[in-house]
Amino acid sequence: MVQLEVESAYNFEAAFSQGFSGANGTLTVSRSHVRSLDGLIGPKVYFPTGRFRVFATAKGGFINFNLNNSPAVTLNTVSSTFQGLNGSNVFGVFYPGVGAETFWGPMGLRVDVGDEIFYSNGAHNNLRVSFGPTFRF
Repeated sequence: MVQLEVESAYNFEAAFSQGFSGANGTLTVSRSHVRSLDGLIGPKVYFPTGRFRVFATAKGGFINFNLNNSPAVTLNTVSSTFQGLNGSNVFGVFYPGVGAETFWGPMGLRVDVGDEIFYSNGAHNNLRVSFGPTFRF
């Protein structure tokens, strides 16, 4: 069976580690101030196997990288992310993936694994593993 899936995610800034210094091996952790917003759409082909369904998907869309040192979640930060979608920091994305899901009425649990590939001066592969609740309507 085939379904059309649409998804979007706002990814908060992440911390990163940078080098070692001194005889004690000090690790420095800094905030990156890099956030991303992505949107994907594409078909999902699934195979019912009892209570669980396994699926494969291939989605296309965009990813927007935003460098901002204001707090991660404020109305101004989120709105400026959407306003920046017309800038040069928006890249095309292709996401092939596989997974499994189960439902109890309209709610369920899902896990999927795939390669979120974005294109900026060549392809950049990113392993993506997600798990969580899902809603169907």
